[in-house]
Amino acid sequence: MALTRKLLHLFARVRCDGRGQATVELAVCTPVLLALAVVTVDLMVFLGDCVQFDRVSAESVRVMAMAPSEGTYGDAGRDRAVCDQIAADMGEAGRLSFEVTSDDASDASDPAGPDVPALLSMEPGLRRYTCTMRFVPWPLERGIFGVEVSGLEHVRTYVLDPYRPGVVV
Repeated sequence: MALTRKLLHLFARVRCDGRGQATVELAVCTPVLLALAVVTVDLMVFLGDCVQFDRVSAESVRVMAMAPSEGTYGDAGRDRAVCDQIAADMGEAGRLSFEVTSDDASDASDPAGPDVPALLSMEPGLRRYTCTMRFVPWPLERGIFGVEVSGLEHVRTYVLDPYRPGVVV
């Protein structure tokens, strides 16, 4: 009976002795919680930048594509002017990069059909501007384990009538 009592006391002591368990749990959970926090913050920053980019790109395309600054001629000059205006309006953001391309959008919307040459069409040519914003999350700016990360992209497309300034189709 004394032996049974001693064994029960020994098992109870071993079973209830949980010192250090919280420290181990904290050491295991902390990196996971930190990674989750970084991803959440980067996602919120990206979403905020997307909202600002939508507003800024629409205004920049509407204004700069129709009346580019002095010295910007042709389609490439207008694209560069729109891109520069977007970058200036978005502010100092090291993790963001911008690209603007334009092409002729009147082919798909021509009511005369694809067989009629553009010169004979009654519809003036429309321009399609595609604005792209690239966002690189904070811990991945220089890549991870030697692999370069391209980041996230947000694309907006606007179709303008070049003969009616300020009209977005």
